[in-house]
Amino acid sequence: MTFLSDADIQRRIRGDGIPNEDRIHIRPEPNERQLGQCSIDLTLSDQFARFRKLPLIRRTLDLKRSDQVSNLQDRWFHHYTVTDNKGFVVRPNEVVLAQSNEYVRLPKSALGLITGRSTYSRIGLEVQLTQDLKQPGNGARILFQIKNNAPFSFRLYPHMRIAQLLIANLESPSTIAYDDDTDSKYAGERNGITARWPTDPELENRPLVTKTSYFRPFLDVLLISLGVLTIGAILRTGITNLGDPLIAVTAALTLVAAIVRMYLYFRA
Repeated sequence: MTFLSDADIQRRIRGDGIPNEDRIHIRPEPNERQLGQCSIDLTLSDQFARFRKLPLIRRTLDLKRSDQVSNLQDRWFHHYTVTDNKGFVVRPNEVVLAQSNEYVRLPKSALGLITGRSTYSRIGLEVQLTQDLKQPGNGARILFQIKNNAPFSFRLYPHMRIAQLLIANLESPSTIAYDDDTDSKYAGERNGITARWPTDPELENRPLVTKTSYFRPFLDVLLISLGVLTIGAILRTGITNLGDPLIAVTAALTLVAAIVRMYLYFRA
């Protein structure tokens, strides 16, 4: 198995002297910025999905229960179509699903490996948890399992170059294309450690790290402190004296802080 260079990839896409059955089909066709020495940068589409925030009736997913697995997408995920301006926020330690803007179809004589870009992995953004293989003969948009390992939120935008696709030649073509297999479930779908993500032209100097990420921890501390003060005031003056100014003020501040905290949580 040998990996294709940028020149090999371009030839396979254009079809220069390449049989049709060995061509690589990518739509929209990648531009020069997307071609690396041995990879193609993949961009985000405007489609995302995240686990629902509200508590579910069942908090355990039993993988043997066919009724739970069959409606997984409907009951456990909320789907979003985002705009270029607003983007999509991925919270700390959260996993979301996204897909590539590019439709990629590989021949039976090649496989693809998906990996992240160093630009984003250096600041804690993971694009593939385990599914990093694109099967021979598969044509679909590539699914990303995005994990935020950083202590702050990220705001992702459509058309960001989020991942890389490496393509390797097989020693012999697979006997059957992935999309033709009836058992295929997803057929058709130098130095320094500085992360220089603001230099990506497609971001247009837009912030990647959300500002509210820095505000939330302070708000959490404030909310807990006000709650403790309110309880302390009640214990000192007695439950029958809830009209005491100290209790009224701390309770009102606690309520305001709680409302703001819930707004920041659900606004994304």
